Amino acid sequence: MKVALAGGTGFVGRHLTRQLLERGHEVVVMARGKDPGKDEFSDNDKVTFVQASLAQGPEMVRAVRECGAVYNLVGINRERGDQTYLAVHCEGVRNLMSVLRQARINRLIHVSFLTARAKASPYHVSKWNAEETIRHSGFNYTIFRPGVLYGEGDQFLNHLKKALKTMPFFGLLGHDPPPMAPLHIDDFTRVLAASLEREDTYGKTYAMVGPDSLSLADIVDRVGKTINVKPNKFPLPIVMHRVMAGAMELIMDNPLVTNAQISMLSENLTGPTEPCDPLPLEFRAQTPFLGAKQKAEEVERDITKIAEKRGVALNDEDIEV
Repeated sequence: MKVALAGGTGFVGRHLTRQLLERGHEVVVMARGKDPGKDEFSDNDKVTFVQASLAQGPEMVRAVRECGAVYNLVGINRERGDQTYLAVHCEGVRNLMSVLRQARINRLIHVSFLTARAKASPYHVSKWNAEETIRHSGFNYTIFRPGVLYGEGDQFLNHLKKALKTMPFFGLLGHDPPPMAPLHIDDFTRVLAASLEREDTYGKTYAMVGPDSLSLADIVDRVGKTINVKPNKFPLPIVMHRVMAGAMELIMDNPLVTNAQISMLSENLTGPTEPCDPLPLEFRAQTPFLGAKQKAEEVERDITKIAEKRGVALNDEDIEV
């Protein structure tokens, strides 16, 4: 099947393109700006890049006309000029649905956010309103609500590593920051790709989180170990984080953190705030977050392989990691 990715040059889009190609699909990558992934896919005749925004109806219709489905991956975590949450998340969805109707495409897979809801920050509300528009559209839609995503090329871990390397102290979000369950990008995009042709996902809204519930302090410590840095952590009032985030947004093209991200990290990110449909068992994330648990599983696999080569049968109590 030929599949279009709106906002396909971002973190999720690049990984999803790989997943779809592995499954034999053709991919049309659509984005407003220059394609940062064109070098990776330049030799692949199953990938087409189209420079167009959701506001450019005719160009978008031509780009998706031969597609059987569209993924909407468009999203921002800070407002700049005319790129507001309302314009990108809400008006963008309405524009996309107009394009799909003109191109006679009925399959839409939309990526939202774990805690999207009607009464919260402008970011959360815009994500919720986009969902509601899709739910009442009549399309064969599936909405996915991921929490904190990480993996190759992410902002979450890369910015955290940069902060730990450059700053002598790390301010936690208040005295008792809520937990989160980071979701590996490969787990997420595997499910996005698998849901494409599954009719049992039509009309469903799924929340996705990783298998490990961790505090921000735990995550900082684990990331610090990967770069040989021992973080000096201390509680910093959320209002101070917002002041710093606001300053970064003003002076940096790619700030280490934004106010929208502060809002996200200030709430429990281990499950959705609004009801979702039960996630199929085969869709559940399997990749443990960085640290002891992942290393323990790797050691266990190594011990089992050695035992198998030697013809030794192991019981669970034989493996201590």
